[in-house]
Amino acid sequence: MIHSNKDLSIIILTYNSENDIKDCLDSLLKNFNSEKAEIIIWDNNSKDKTRDILKKVIAQYIPPCYNKAWGVKMNLVELVKVTSSEEEAEKFLRAKGILKTFDRCPFCGHQKIGRIRRSFFKCYGCRKEWSIRKDSILEGLKISFTEFILAVKLFILEVPVNKAYKELNLAYNTTHKMDKRIRQCIHW
Repeated sequence: MIHSNKDLSIIILTYNSENDIKDCLDSLLKNFNSEKAEIIIWDNNSKDKTRDILKKVIAQYIPPCYNKAWGVKMNLVELVKVTSSEEEAEKFLRAKGILKTFDRCPFCGHQKIGRIRRSFFKCYGCRKEWSIRKDSILEGLKISFTEFILAVKLFILEVPVNKAYKELNLAYNTTHKMDKRIRQCIHW
């Protein structure tokens, strides 16, 4: 038996459903509350374009950081290369879509923006500032990019939080918060 901490689980079984699946998901996802409910989609090896449609619709509603596959195939050599510096880790997270690249202000849409400090941007239209971590799974977490990548790798290897925080040399609460966010992303 599968146990879930959600109030509602919606299970969608598909098989060659390319004509209906987009409308079905669009109607569900418009007002979806992922805190209280979950959607589980099970495709029974469709031979048509159902899987492609599912990927497109899910990508439309779910930010890239919620894609659990980006860290799974990374071997130790790649991991060392990516975590050798914060700049390399930032490049990696941008390439994977975890961190956004801003070309306009997220508040007013003005195009004249600039980087004012290492990890902050400023809009010269509305004068607001925002972090490089805005709208990402890292927003509000006070950890380095390399620590985040290492944490993801540990969680993929199923290292429990009570061991991971020691390996990462982070506070237990910080590691637990990261684990919770990553799992929410994966189980969306």
